Amino acid sequence: MKMINTLTLNPAVDKILHLEALQKNTTNRVLRTDTAVGGKGTHVSMNLRLMGRASRAFGLAGGAGGRYVIDSLTRWGVEPHFIYNPGWESRTNYLLVEEDGQCTLIAEKGESPPEKDIAALIKKMESLIGPGETLVLSGDISNCPDPLIYNRMLAALREKELKVVLDAGGETLREALAWPPYLIKPNLDELSALLGRTLRSVDDVVEAVQELSRYQIEIIAVTLGSAGAVLRTEAGIYQATPPAIKVKNTIGCGDSFLAGLLHGLAESWPLERALQWATAVSAASAESALSVGFEAGRAEALMQHVKAKKILGA
Repeated sequence: MKMINTLTLNPAVDKILHLEALQKNTTNRVLRTDTAVGGKGTHVSMNLRLMGRASRAFGLAGGAGGRYVIDSLTRWGVEPHFIYNPGWESRTNYLLVEEDGQCTLIAEKGESPPEKDIAALIKKMESLIGPGETLVLSGDISNCPDPLIYNRMLAALREKELKVVLDAGGETLREALAWPPYLIKPNLDELSALLGRTLRSVDDVVEAVQELSRYQIEIIAVTLGSAGAVLRTEAGIYQATPPAIKVKNTIGCGDSFLAGLLHGLAESWPLERALQWATAVSAASAESALSVGFEAGRAEALMQHVKAKKILGA
């Protein structure tokens, strides 16, 4: 796999508020506060960097919050290529993390970027992304007036024949399937919405990913939280069961999983091993109090306790 590029149209500053237990209609005392970069694409790039893999992070950023995002990516060793505009402000998200591991995300919608910034970003991507590279499209785009903004960008980049990775839901996911993407990573709710029915069990998920075979998607990875993940490829369907851990924060675990899977695929690992690593990275991320990052040594240790197996042949 060539260079991995990520796109984050609505990055954020994550304010992580640690509480003993969240209670409504009363004063809640904050035990401590952490700050981290928010945005699914940025998280993928940052986690890839922890695995020693380079990536380019594209996006839109504004104001003091946007400057924090860009500066943080640089400190992490990620190559940022953002269109920065001091005239508007990137959003702030508030993560309420309780001592028992429950997490509540309060997310701002974010200001709509001007059209000139979007056009400038597309030109930057056309200039820097090379043929056959990977482009990860992920994250909140509620600030963009066009819910099909990804389709517009893919049309501009069509001649580059990119490996498109899509981590999205709703209309954005449904409309982008027509390209088709190389890999999609819906969670259980997003897959349920795509199929138009509630999926509850692993058997339901297996049936659902088989239905999606009408699209020319090489890899479908469905994250199931504490139940692990299901992976469908041309070689068959695989299931991963995560190890038992003490969860501190579930925000960002899906981004960690995707980064781990992309790293394993880039290394040409067997599918079972790539799925094991992705699941272990996600588990290590859940043990962290922050919304991005993990301890590499811990992920390697947890990998030995991840069960991954083929459950259905091609």
